[in-house]
Amino acid sequence: ETFGEALKTVKEMFDGWDLVSSPSLVPWARTDLDTKLDEKTVIGRQIREWNRQLIEVSAADTATVLRCCQTIQAGLQARGGYFVGDPSQALQISPDYFPISPADLPLVEGNGPLVWEFWKQALQLYADSLKGKSGLEWVPATVEGPLRSEQIMAQRRIASAHPTVLPLFARVDLSSIWFLVEIQERIGGMGLVQSYQEAIREATGTAGMIGPIGGLAEAFAEVVKAVTGRSTPLVVLVCPTGYEVEQSFFAQRLRDQGIEAFVVQRDGMEESLTVKESFIFLGENGPRVDFLYRREINAATMSLTPIGEAIIEAVLAKKIIVEPPLNMIYDCKTPMAWAWDPRSRDFFSDAVRTIITPTVLMPSRGFDRFPVGDRRYSLNELVGKPYVVKYGGENIVVGLGGRAVYNTRDNDEGIRRGMAEVCRGH
Repeated sequence: ETFGEALKTVKEMFDGWDLVSSPSLVPWARTDLDTKLDEKTVIGRQIREWNRQLIEVSAADTATVLRCCQTIQAGLQARGGYFVGDPSQALQISPDYFPISPADLPLVEGNGPLVWEFWKQALQLYADSLKGKSGLEWVPATVEGPLRSEQIMAQRRIASAHPTVLPLFARVDLSSIWFLVEIQERIGGMGLVQSYQEAIREATGTAGMIGPIGGLAEAFAEVVKAVTGRSTPLVVLVCPTGYEVEQSFFAQRLRDQGIEAFVVQRDGMEESLTVKESFIFLGENGPRVDFLYRREINAATMSLTPIGEAIIEAVLAKKIIVEPPLNMIYDCKTPMAWAWDPRSRDFFSDAVRTIITPTVLMPSRGFDRFPVGDRRYSLNELVGKPYVVKYGGENIVVGLGGRAVYNTRDNDEGIRRGMAEVCRGH
């Protein structure tokens, strides 16, 4: 009965949806800013028709849809897929989906390489700033600002030693076919994605799905074997609190692919890993680690512990592969602002800017005016306007990514929290 009522509510919302007068179904979907979602375009019509068919089928046969959802939930429970509090609370949680037609593939294939071009150009800018190039004195602080001196030193050693090393993977957050939200090097929820993929396919088959059922683990295993040069490399997945079940599930899937995979707690690396002759080993007398996949750690945070410092030295000596690279450039959103800042935009190509949403850094004082698009605002003047504030949070351990996202049309909390931290010296 509750499920049927929910479907009825969704149907009523959809029936009243008008792309022109109400362009957003959810707070973070700005379809009015994405011309590809206009009803006059093929993809806009596809989305509306897809939604219509889904809701009509759901309303006509709620029992069938409910059984499908229950099957997916059971599959997630069996795999330890994402849950709240207890595995019995496994949920199917997903953002708005969007279809990709054959006509869209050239766009996707052309934009993909621009992610790595963006990173290359950002690395060059940062490297030049560290060499003291005139006009770039402000750049390091936008990445290193919250760090202690020893952390800055570790970050710069990695950045200077490997100025051209790029991640092997990229996670690109998109809204619609190509409306970039952020780029990140960490595929942190690998076990989560793998469990979702398997559970949903068990319930719905292969319709509309791309790639093999074990695609993520299979691709990850192939990359690890290629970069280590070993057919059965030993891989350590560094796991933060709260991701143990998902990471353990992914480790099992990697073992199915011939990888010796182990999960190590991020806060327990000191007890789980040892150093001998600059190599990293699993346990006191265990095997040597060939490949370490990190999450929520980088050179700056690793510099604070002996095992972290040893891993940095092993990376510099090329005795272990750490993915993503330890450079903080891949952990923060700052380079997106570099691409648009008048002082640094010449380091970035116009092609790269086609995938980067116009971005600016929050100023250090609330009354300072700064460019936002073709206008200038102070922070308090942004409230009520259609912009987004990403609140990074004051804890560098979890990177400089967005701990929360706010739209300034309805919510000024991101501005208030950010400015409060600035006032405290962060």
